[in-house]
Amino acid sequence: MVLHDKYSNSPRLGYNGTFSGIDSAVVKLALLDDTYTKDLESHITFSDVSESEIDETSVYEEGGQALTGVELTTTGPDTFFTANDVVWEESNITASYAVLYEESSDSLLTVVDFEGTESSTNGDFKIEWQNGTIFEVQT
Repeated sequence: MVLHDKYSNSPRLGYNGTFSGIDSAVVKLALLDDTYTKDLESHITFSDVSESEIDETSVYEEGGQALTGVELTTTGPDTFFTANDVVWEESNITASYAVLYEESSDSLLTVVDFEGTESSTNGDFKIEWQNGTIFEVQT
């Protein structure tokens, strides 16, 4: 099972205008190891969690991977943040969490809790979004 939680500052970002251009911003997904302790209230920026980032590998770079296919769509009162799945091909990766953040502001958006350790050994390490939707903001 995978748990998806928004950081406490995520909904506020929509109201201060950060979301209104996020589809053209650089949004990255970084992987964290099992030393990370999730704190949705206190962790506001990627700098708050970066000491738990996994080590660089031949395919994983510090700071994670930029999302592709990012879109922000609104249906009625709901806004959906969608993107393509993220994959590190032919990798040797072990991670317990993934965090999504906007690069220029360093703002954390959401954390994916793998509820344990996920690994790849000379294979793909892939994060699949349900129906492409990463998160929804209800207004």
